[in-house]
This record gives sequence, C-alpha cells and structure tokens, in this order.
Amino acid sequence: MQVLNVFLRRRAPGHSEAASTAGRRGRITVARKAARRGSGSVPSSTPRPERPEADVGCALRVLSRPEVRKHISPRQKLDLSVLHFEGATFDEADLAGAMFHGANLTNVGLVGANLIGSWFSGANLSRAALLNADLTGALLDGADLTCTTLAGTNCTETRFDGADLTGALLHGADLRRATGLTVEQVLAARLSPATQFPVEIAQDPRVTARMVQS
Repeated sequence: MQVLNVFLRRRAPGHSEAASTAGRRGRITVARKAARRGSGSVPSSTPRPERPEADVGCALRVLSRPEVRKHISPRQKLDLSVLHFEGATFDEADLAGAMFHGANLTNVGLVGANLIGSWFSGANLSRAALLNADLTGALLDGADLTCTTLAGTNCTETRFDGADLTGALLHGADLRRATGLTVEQVLAARLSPATQFPVEIAQDPRVTARMVQS
C-alpha cells in the first residue's frame, strides 16, 4: 500500500516533485482553515488536466478494492490530500479512513463507496456522485458539495461544519445523527420527504415547509 500511495502522490495532478513535507502540511492547514471559514476547497494557481492519467486512476482503484483493503492494517492511512482526481470513477470502492484534505474530487463517481471515517476537509466534491455511499464518521467540514448527489447516503456522525450544500441532492439521505448542519445549509439543498434530519432541523418550520413542497 505504501508504495502505491507514494506513486499516487508523485503521479497524480497537483503533486510537485519539489514539494516538501512541510509544504504539503501547509496546504492541509490551509484546507482546514478554509473548512472553519466555510470557504470551500483550497485554491491553486497551477493549471491541471481535466482528468487524472490512466495509471493514476488504475493505482487508486487497486488500492480501494475491498478484497485488497481487507489485508491492509487500519492504521495505514491512504493520504490523497490536495491531489486532483476530477472525473475519476471509484464506485463501490473501499476508501474508509482515506485522507482527501483539499483534494479536487469534482464529478468523481463514489456510488456505493465505503467512506467510513474518511477526511474531506476543504475538498471540492461538487457534482460528485455519492449515491448510497457510507459516510459514517466522515469529515466534510468546509467541503464544496454544490450539486453533489448524496441521495441514500448514511451520514451517521458525519461532520458538515461550513460545508456548501447548495443544490446537493439529499433524497433519502440519513442525516439524523450528522453534526454541524444548519437550517440554512439544508434549505440550500434539494430535499425529499424521505430525507431524515436531526430533530432540531426537522422541526424547523422552514424545513417542514420545504419538505411538503418537495
């Protein structure tokens, strides 16, 4: 796993061969600060390709296969912070505990993925497909979730502090035990009568009115 993780950090767009560990940590700090401000993903002045190269996607798919992950110690964390995976497809992947701080995951396919305990602080997940994904205990603080499909997701103890849910599809999502959610975030999303919220949000008159209209 460590060899492939190093390969991904060197080959995936957004990685600089000259970047030091301190520099990488600095970018993650920026992502976390962005999360606290609710300002979304980390900006970058470096032009990036539309999609990651085929070998990068292949390496991540190998690392995220359930049959591979079951042989890897939970203490070994997959670190993909501040990398660029726009448009990649990782449906049904096992990415439990993976770190995606400040990563560009725009239009990524994570349908049915195991994202338990994964870290997405300050990541860009706009227009990503997380249909029926398990986000239990995941950190989405400061993440850009605009127009993201979160239908049918399990968001038990998922953190949404400062996340942008504008246009996010929450049909059938279980958010009853999610944390950091505000009424304003919920009203900016697309709801359905099957969407489940924490009691204090579900009972807000503005939310109940939206649910009736859905």
